[in-house]
Amino acid sequence: VPTSIDSVYVNAWRSSWAELLFTIYSQHPPGFHGLLFNLEDADAGNGVLTSPDQYRFVDLWNHEMVTPVKKNGKTWIPVTIDPFPKQWLETRQEGSNSCIAVYKKSLEVKLEDKFLTFSASSGDRIVITGGDPIYQAIQDTFPTGTNRINYINYLGQNIHKIVIQLYNDNQLMDEVVLKIPDAKPVLITERQPTRPSGVLPAGMVE
Repeated sequence: VPTSIDSVYVNAWRSSWAELLFTIYSQHPPGFHGLLFNLEDADAGNGVLTSPDQYRFVDLWNHEMVTPVKKNGKTWIPVTIDPFPKQWLETRQEGSNSCIAVYKKSLEVKLEDKFLTFSASSGDRIVITGGDPIYQAIQDTFPTGTNRINYINYLGQNIHKIVIQLYNDNQLMDEVVLKIPDAKPVLITERQPTRPSGVLPAGMVE
């Protein structure tokens, strides 16, 4: 796939679990942050190009949502690639990687205060992770019907990202990433009204 900068290489793949998969390899030591390639040159297909709102673009390397950008009549994909020391060139340590997946939207996700509602009509399970889905991360698995949870009870208070993933067997079918702002006020305890008194307590002024 043609790119907007030298020494950064993109390959496009089609699979049974994602509409498109773009693997990215960089030999550019300063890294990169910007519009790297466009869907037209990548031969993304009529569905992705004519109905982009039906698809979800996800940076699987960093677990971030990606928003395509229209520029000069083409649909560009913004990419962030980590830098690496220039002295690593021509060694086994050279290079940085990334991976962008294009999914047909299957997950429905909504976050209201501390309550997370999510569902899917396909797949066999939904996995919720506090932060990036690494081995030591806190995560829980739910059925694909409609679920509504207090995410703090499952993931704790000190998280900045929630990753919601839809699986079918071992295939990742969709992913949504929600950012939790720093210092976001969240109601921890629920209001519990007490039974009103039938008589005025002694000494209380009406």
